[in-house]
Amino acid sequence: MESKFNEIGKKFKSLYFLFPVALFSVIWCYVLIVEMNSFNIGIFDYGVAYNMLWREAFGVASYPSSAGYLPYFEPIKMISFLLIPYMLLFPSIYNLLILQVIVFAVPAVILYFLSMRLTKSKKISLIVDIVWLLYYPNSAAINYPFHYQTLFPLFYLLGFLLLYLKKVKIASASFAISALTNLLAPFILILTIPTIYLLNLEMKKHNEGFNKRSLLLLSSIVLSVSIFILVFNLLMGGTSIYTGQVIPRTSSSANLPLLDALWTKFVNVSGYYGFLYILFMVFPLAFSLLIEWRFIIPAIPAMAYYLVGYSGGYLRFFYPMQYSVWLSPIVFLSFVLFIKHLQDSNFDSKIVKGKSSILINKIKSRKRSVILAILTSVLIINAVLFSLYSPIGPLNEFLKEYPNAAPPSNGGYGLYENFGVTNYDTNLLKLESFVPANATVLSQFNMPQFSNRYYFTYPGQYNPAYPIDYAINDPLCFYAFTTPVYDTNPYYNYNMMELSNMMLMNSSYGVYGQSMGAILFKLGYKGMPDFFVPLNYELLTNKINNNGFSTPSGLFSPGTYDISLNYPGSSSVSLYFGSTLISIFNNTNKINTIQIPQYVCSSFTAVGNISSLTIQITQTAPAVHINPSKSVPQLSVYPPFISNYSNSLLRNIDSFNPYGLSAHDPPKLSKILNASLGIYREIIFIKAAVKPINGHKVRNE
Repeated sequence: MESKFNEIGKKFKSLYFLFPVALFSVIWCYVLIVEMNSFNIGIFDYGVAYNMLWREAFGVASYPSSAGYLPYFEPIKMISFLLIPYMLLFPSIYNLLILQVIVFAVPAVILYFLSMRLTKSKKISLIVDIVWLLYYPNSAAINYPFHYQTLFPLFYLLGFLLLYLKKVKIASASFAISALTNLLAPFILILTIPTIYLLNLEMKKHNEGFNKRSLLLLSSIVLSVSIFILVFNLLMGGTSIYTGQVIPRTSSSANLPLLDALWTKFVNVSGYYGFLYILFMVFPLAFSLLIEWRFIIPAIPAMAYYLVGYSGGYLRFFYPMQYSVWLSPIVFLSFVLFIKHLQDSNFDSKIVKGKSSILINKIKSRKRSVILAILTSVLIINAVLFSLYSPIGPLNEFLKEYPNAAPPSNGGYGLYENFGVTNYDTNLLKLESFVPANATVLSQFNMPQFSNRYYFTYPGQYNPAYPIDYAINDPLCFYAFTTPVYDTNPYYNYNMMELSNMMLMNSSYGVYGQSMGAILFKLGYKGMPDFFVPLNYELLTNKINNNGFSTPSGLFSPGTYDISLNYPGSSSVSLYFGSTLISIFNNTNKINTIQIPQYVCSSFTAVGNISSLTIQITQTAPAVHINPSKSVPQLSVYPPFISNYSNSLLRNIDSFNPYGLSAHDPPKLSKILNASLGIYREIIFIKAAVKPINGHKVRNE
């Protein structure tokens, strides 16, 4: 009996390398699910990726032509068809988030076995395993919601492991699958073939090489699949599917020949940032890619993309996004080979030939020390970079200036302030739950919870001339609320703020629910809101002169509000909302009621002989229709987007405390809202409770 326990203990002990992988997976699954429920991860990409796979799995070919467009499949993402069984077995809206964690965790196991195969050292292999998990570009790719190209490292590394295990046919299949992941993958696979031939020449020196037949089989499969995909992409998307990755992104290069356009893009847009991007991908692994020069060949497409490609103007070494996945597996392969060559060096040379065993052992010991020093340095460097530039790194919060800007100004993601599901998030999820599964719905692109249905659409795709069953907004996600999705066709140039205000003026839509400023609209609904959570908060003001106070410009949601002022003394105070005088307050007990008919960006100003001022705002009734008699707009020509806020004001807004929060508000109720390119998210503390409205029964949740 004791021997059985010892055997079981030995088996578990032999699986020690899985512990960091399991820990990595649990942490990231938890982080991504919480981010999903707090509306911080749901950018446009995740909703599109999930909906495309969902429609492929359940045979939903396309949307109605009047309602916008999302592709049934994309030729550059053909691997989505291989994920159909996964979607059928696990159709949860969270499934691709979990899959993304898996496809980054499994390569750590693959690298462990590959390192064991080459170095025969458990310690070295464990360090390689851990370094992959700490490699900060991987963290950035995980946190940036699901992209099909993140499957590339898994199948590419698996192909090399199988190759070294002499499983050539299966390795060929794995390489072929990796070519399906993205537009750049076939180019990388084609250039991987010369690297494999060069590696085979080295393996033959140790009597471990492949025969010509095996190499020919591998080459023919990989080249055939890669070339087929390239031609298929060309036929489906035209030449612009390749040249469009460079030329349209720079106005100065739009009409130039390709080579001139590349040079213009490199000089004017992305060359400097691309160089730093490459540097910080190879530096954490001791520049092994430059030493193991054979791996530079398949790295050429990725490095070229970083220098002049589609997203080169946005890529930063501290903000690698998902694009790091093309180079990361190649860099790690070169690192493992680099360590192996350090182990093997000089033992057959004249230096040690004929020397005593004591001297040889000393050389071996010194070599082990050098290898250990390199591995320790690499581990420390990656741990430090992870703590700084990983979204979950403990030091990343100190880098934050503008949360979730694209790219961040210095690498700070602001995840820690955004992390956690607040009361606002919980109630917004309740609003979402009121939308039936078979209903058509319009939502913002930070709300991918609706992408598991036949019809969901975003601002920019939605044509207001065609009614939709439900529409829901998230005004506290200010960027998504005021930005239309423009990379789809047709494009109607409306943002969610404009569409929400249009629906407030449209007799065909009713306010079905309102929670802390967010509204759920329902087509044909005439009653009172079925769910209402008032928006109550306190504003601190900034003194602008001897008698003047103001609040920063902020977004105000429609509804009826009671306004009261708190200030020392009994002087009269004139309070303005924008340029409109609300009332003259003669004492702090006065309450004035105002109605805000639409979403508006504005501010309060006050004039009075006082030393300090706070404004208490309590919502007493939800939003109502402005003009119930107005019909559905039948527009055929759509006006250009005109923002109803001041860009010059917003550029300087981050120096203010947008809602002037008082220090006693509990931080657990905070909602730090996303920003992008200087457009901020308000900071608001909610003191809210669900309550009946004029005797109308509130849905009991």
